[in-house]
Amino acid sequence: MLYTAFAKRAGLNTNFQEVFKIPEWDTANDEIYIQSRHVNIHLEIYKIGIYDVDIDRVALNRSIDKKMLEEDHVIGLYYGNIAAELLVEKQYEEAFKYFVKGIELAPREADLWGNLGVLYRRAGYNDHAEKAYFKALELDMRNSSALSNLTYLYQQTGNSSRVGFYRRLAKTYQAKNPYFRYAQAQIFLERTQYKTALDHIKYAINKKEDEARFYTLKSEIYTLLGNRREASKAMRMAEVVASETL
Repeated sequence: MLYTAFAKRAGLNTNFQEVFKIPEWDTANDEIYIQSRHVNIHLEIYKIGIYDVDIDRVALNRSIDKKMLEEDHVIGLYYGNIAAELLVEKQYEEAFKYFVKGIELAPREADLWGNLGVLYRRAGYNDHAEKAYFKALELDMRNSSALSNLTYLYQQTGNSSRVGFYRRLAKTYQAKNPYFRYAQAQIFLERTQYKTALDHIKYAINKKEDEARFYTLKSEIYTLLGNRREASKAMRMAEVVASETL
């Protein structure tokens, strides 16, 4: 935000953009499921060029797509980040204030509603938590964090019938995500379970054929399986796809 303010003072044309990265599936303490988000600055300098200004070069290397965001939306996400930090520190009242500010500015941001649900659950307001999770899912039915946290809420409150339903739903959406299958392929590769890794990366490629990283990993797996012919074919495809997306 500070960089953008200075850039605008200098007469530069700046926009916020969300960088969609290869998803990371992780859990924090207390069964809170998290998924990282990243925003940077898109800068246009007359007669010089277009640049992406980012404090995290790793995020750019792992990016898969970008989307321009309105300033209010970005500020809403910023408030949500502050709220999340306060939530971890168990400062629930302060966290609630920032979640409200964030939702006022970005009311259709599913992650803000999902995180508000986590706050309600931790504070003991399970009914409110359930409603917040459902609002998140109304906005994004495939929101894995909301689905997983809703599953945990029902598990915690002893609602076994709903636990099974939402757990299956979360796993179904997750299993269909090509980047999740890519991550799974990497895990099984590290475990030297090459055939299982190959099954996952083939599924990922079938779902998304224009991702060069998938073919590179496929080549690596075939190399370890001793199939040089298929490894070479996969590497050639990685090069072709990479050149087409430049």
